[in-house]
Amino acid sequence: MLDDTIIVHPINETQRNWPLGTDVETKGGPRWVGKIVGYFSTHFTLHGVVVESSAHSGAVQTFAVRDLEKI
Repeated sequence: MLDDTIIVHPINETQRNWPLGTDVETKGGPRWVGKIVGYFSTHFTLHGVVVESSAHSGAVQTFAVRDLEKI
């Protein structure tokens, strides 16, 4: 049975805090710099973004927002 709890979908929260076109880079590991071009959410990654590389046109990677910082 459903209760009256309001659930905010993770994609909506991610879009508010990380809008399309935001310049980002990875916090650690291999360096990836680019712009946010899309969103995703899975069971393990509720707040995920798709980042297009600034260095390699058309190349994209997916990241959890916790692994990125705005630049």
